[in-house]
Amino acid sequence: MTEKNSKANDTKKVDENDESGGEEAYELEVVEEDKEEEPRTIETGDSVKVKQVFDEALVEILPEKCGYEQDFSSENVKLILMVISCVFAMVAQFYPMPFPDNRMILGVCCGAYFLLSTVLQFIVSYIEVDLVLVTKDRKEYGSDMKTFKTHPAISIRTDFPKYQEWLTFKVHYAKDKSDASNKLMSVNKMYVGKYFTEAGEFLHDVYEKDVQTIIRKFEEGKMGGKYDHKSE
Repeated sequence: MTEKNSKANDTKKVDENDESGGEEAYELEVVEEDKEEEPRTIETGDSVKVKQVFDEALVEILPEKCGYEQDFSSENVKLILMVISCVFAMVAQFYPMPFPDNRMILGVCCGAYFLLSTVLQFIVSYIEVDLVLVTKDRKEYGSDMKTFKTHPAISIRTDFPKYQEWLTFKVHYAKDKSDASNKLMSVNKMYVGKYFTEAGEFLHDVYEKDVQTIIRKFEEGKMGGKYDHKSE
């Protein structure tokens, strides 16, 4: 009898531990879900922060909801240029030769650093400008999962000047020009107040829905649109 009672007590303790462990795991899951669902709150008077929130959300929405994967080729090129610049700077600083014997090396390193920095600045200021991301081609498969339709890669640009209420959201094919001469560019106006509460909480779902609409219309050949409370 004693052995049976001890076994029963041990089984009961194991069950209690399993239940408590399950409760702890459930609590952890609930906490993690709460953290994920917690809306992002910012000061909406900060135009730089507002644009940053829009751009970061866009980078998440395009691959997850629209099926476009980001193309990091241009980012990789910039990183390579920056690394090479840093190498020249380090050589100029730490090359084991006293001045003025190292004048030739210093001149070459400083000149190369200045040249690469100028190229990087030119890319950011005159080529990318308001570019947020460039995507890869998107393949839309049919019901048989064998045939597919290819949607060309796209570029997305956003612009939000200070003291303005409208975000300019531009979409065009990556191979086309990014200026006004491009007739296939979709220029959309998005009212910022639609995507934030009075407390500054970012309404990610609302923004996600409008981005999906813009991309879908662009694929259908419909250019431009206005998105505010009336467009809901």
